[in-house]
Amino acid sequence: MKCMVDYQRNDIVKLNESKFKELEGQLWFSDNAFVIAEVGKGGTVSLNELDETVSASEILPMPVSKKHAGNIYYDPIIAASIIGPNDEIPVHSTDYSYFMDHLGRVTEEDGTTLRALVEGQKFKYVHEVQHWLRERYGTDDLKVHHKIITMAEVQYRSLWNLRESLLEAGVSSYQFLYEMANMLYLRWMTFYDEKEADRWKKLEQASGEDLLHFYQEAIRQTKQQTRIYSASVLVEAIKVVSKCAKQENIAELFDLMLQENSKAKDGGAIQNATPKVLAQLLVKVMQPKLGEHWHDPAAGFSGFLVEIDKYLRENNQQYQTLTEEERKFQITEALSGMEFQREAARIGFCNTRFHGLWCNVKHGDSLEAVDYQQYDGIICEPPIQMFSLAGKQSSGTYKNKQLEFVELILKSLSYQFEGRAAMLLPESFFYKSGWEYRHIRKFLFEEYSNHAILRLPKGIYPNTNISMCAIFLRCRPSEDGKVLIYDMQSEKLKPEQLQDVSVFNGFIKAYRDGVFGKKTYFLSLNQFRNDDYQINFGADNDSEKPQMETPSYYLLEANKIVREIRSLLSKMEKEING
Repeated sequence: MKCMVDYQRNDIVKLNESKFKELEGQLWFSDNAFVIAEVGKGGTVSLNELDETVSASEILPMPVSKKHAGNIYYDPIIAASIIGPNDEIPVHSTDYSYFMDHLGRVTEEDGTTLRALVEGQKFKYVHEVQHWLRERYGTDDLKVHHKIITMAEVQYRSLWNLRESLLEAGVSSYQFLYEMANMLYLRWMTFYDEKEADRWKKLEQASGEDLLHFYQEAIRQTKQQTRIYSASVLVEAIKVVSKCAKQENIAELFDLMLQENSKAKDGGAIQNATPKVLAQLLVKVMQPKLGEHWHDPAAGFSGFLVEIDKYLRENNQQYQTLTEEERKFQITEALSGMEFQREAARIGFCNTRFHGLWCNVKHGDSLEAVDYQQYDGIICEPPIQMFSLAGKQSSGTYKNKQLEFVELILKSLSYQFEGRAAMLLPESFFYKSGWEYRHIRKFLFEEYSNHAILRLPKGIYPNTNISMCAIFLRCRPSEDGKVLIYDMQSEKLKPEQLQDVSVFNGFIKAYRDGVFGKKTYFLSLNQFRNDDYQINFGADNDSEKPQMETPSYYLLEANKIVREIRSLLSKMEKEING
């Protein structure tokens, strides 16, 4: 096959022999293999690991059969999070077939390996393979970690790749998901409305200023707005969406985009995206039932609502036999939410529609719209930073709006039906001092029961080191006065484990079935009272709890010291007085 010479960023190449010998003394590795960092306009090329640029005439394509450089295929910073203590580090590989062998472990849905597909193309050079991978899968990652590549993953990658074009066209990383939600919503409507299908065909056929006008008008009719002002970018986006987004896969595509967004490091990952595995966990623990009304007052992208609906459909055989009235309730009324940020609320609205839900997800401030409806259940991640418009109808008890949010959740549960709640909170919520924190913790532990606190493992939230906990409770006063603590924070888990809800099976068994292990211990309500309702997570059980450095511990120690001083003073007085 003819060698392709249109090198691109991230292509793997080598230097010609004379240039490599010239620079060999500056390199910390001995292999002649480099990744292109940038292709310049004047025939210059920047290579990773080199401080200087080189001429395009000084680089050569890397043959597939040659040896490879360990530094290209092994990044110790990345690998540290995916290689376990006893796993073999692949840096020792010296045969370039490592690349092809690795592709042999990646399988498409029909069972065909990537290696077989690549070999079928008769490629001679690595960058040819990379270009083919980019075109087919939207990625040229030679360290592919997927065991199976689904067609949805291929299509979603094509959608995600629009991000770079939109960013260059002036759309912010934060706005990207909002723009894609609106565009996919226009596409989604074509499957249910002939007029919308005709309008989409008009968008596909238009170009230039006409396309911009048609698209902006379509977005305005959905009461939204767009910041896409480049006709060429819009043409590309419409083309990709038409090709990838189908009625049967649009929900899955959007799910994958939301997961990718949560990993973004340039502002795309915003607070509204709770990791999917945590949404699945909270729903699985809460076990919502058909006919119940569940709510999320900080809905974000509506991930909790979508997961509740999935759980109800997958765990109830009678779902398919619901009456028309019962089905209508489940789809339109059983789930509800509110989100303060306008763009996030819109993304959440689109997310529910793509998943077949016509539930009520409003844009608004839950603290301002307080009506204390009595919900059967609430699943929520209260915002850590609350910039609220609340004032007139909110309780006004707390200066910290996050605490006011927690109080709203507690008061919104049904006492009659013993409503239950699951919340994701920063660990600091349980030990911070101050009147506000003590007041809300006292309310939470004294007036509610079935408490369980799960300390979440590190790394569960991408791009942050905040220690988080999940707390579960029921709307009735505590009977046994005990709180179950399950500690997973110190566990060293691989990224792929943190994406599988089964990693929390130990906690689920402890909470549901009373099967306790080394990670489980109990704290008593009396100890909470003595400790000013603060929790020090360092204890293993009740008997060891008094040894913790809590307010009651310091008080006991101070009393001991006072008694010792009084005893010494008494002895001294007796000696002085004879």
